[in-house]
Amino acid sequence: MSERTQQNGRRAEQQSTAITKTALGDQRLAQTPETAATVLAARETAQVQARIIQALQRPRRFEEVRERFASDCARPRFAMVARFHKPQGWVTDPETNKPIVDERGQKIRNFVKGWSIRAVESATQAMGNIDCTATTIYEDDRKEIVTCKVWDLERNLTFEAQVVVEKTIERKSLRQGQTALESRPNSWGDTVYILPATEDDVRLKRNRLVSMTLRTLALRVIPSDLLDEFLEPVEQLRARAIDD
Repeated sequence: MSERTQQNGRRAEQQSTAITKTALGDQRLAQTPETAATVLAARETAQVQARIIQALQRPRRFEEVRERFASDCARPRFAMVARFHKPQGWVTDPETNKPIVDERGQKIRNFVKGWSIRAVESATQAMGNIDCTATTIYEDDRKEIVTCKVWDLERNLTFEAQVVVEKTIERKSLRQGQTALESRPNSWGDTVYILPATEDDVRLKRNRLVSMTLRTLALRVIPSDLLDEFLEPVEQLRARAIDD
């Protein structure tokens, strides 16, 4: 067999058969080249179908979900990272909407509390049959757009949101030789400089934003009573762990 014949054979194997319809209504077979995008799309479809079948064959049981999440909440180290306390704004007077000051005349910081990313991940794993994905849909030199999606395979319930990852970082000062893209005043009134970010900076920023977005979306899928049941035990275990 000649080399040209072998090449033609391999080329024919890479082609797929499609059915087309002529103007007279008859059908004929046509050879169309199979692209990498077609293969990837078919593989993605097969994976999604396999996840759905698996979810239907193994539906979650709330008793088992509760036991899995309870075992995590009973660990002191998990309790230490299960809740976040984030400073946000100041404590204000509900009547005047002005910041309240303490005995020393200083404004009192307001803290926002909630379940952390690690805790929501644990609850999602305990639930099972929940698909969390992050897909980059656009990218250029200045930004990257990522679509985050949380899909409950059993109930066919989907929540998604887009995250814009700016490929820049902010610094309060410039090192010798650095040139800022632009500058702006921050919430404290200080000038910050916007610089091009390195690949590591972009990766860390992307991971942080994606994790925060997936947490927010997952909270819409996880039953609220599951988290409420373990709120007080986790807070108590966290307080004991801090004292120890």
